[in-house]
Amino acid sequence: MLATQYVTGMRWQDLWNERVWSKIGAKNPFICGLAQDGTPLAAGLHNTTPEDLLRFTMIYTPSWNVVSDEKIVSDRLLKSIQTMGNPEAYKGSTEEQYGTDWFGEVPDYNSAQWDHVFNDGAMFKHGNMGQGIYVDPARDFCGMYFGLAPNQDEISGIDHSPGYLRNAAKMLAGG
Repeated sequence: MLATQYVTGMRWQDLWNERVWSKIGAKNPFICGLAQDGTPLAAGLHNTTPEDLLRFTMIYTPSWNVVSDEKIVSDRLLKSIQTMGNPEAYKGSTEEQYGTDWFGEVPDYNSAQWDHVFNDGAMFKHGNMGQGIYVDPARDFCGMYFGLAPNQDEISGIDHSPGYLRNAAKMLAGG
């Protein structure tokens, strides 16, 4: 975020709204948490409605044109996101264990802010307190969920929602 602000000379949230949010038919503003000096907080505190979040996830699918007149995520960028992860760096990590618990299968790596990426191109981003987005471009599927569960498994149990979204994508695609 800070590099983007430095290179463009724009506040991150203004650039994001100009290049992405304003193009997806969002009904509400994208709200980004800011430090006292106006620095955007990269570690969460991004707020929107479920409907607008799904509009955002759709820009990664073949159905992007349902929410935008312009292709925002190019095929080249999507392929880069899906393939730039390092499976060796992911192996044995805490994220790998989370993914295994959540999905009931081992994700292959993480990449470009996506916490879990599968070799079939599906991607998942987890948020704090029981929320996440799942995008499966090959199956033209996206989904999101949210809740208020603490992150600690010993308090709220294992979050199986990511696995439910992945299974829904597979089932709806006939597999």
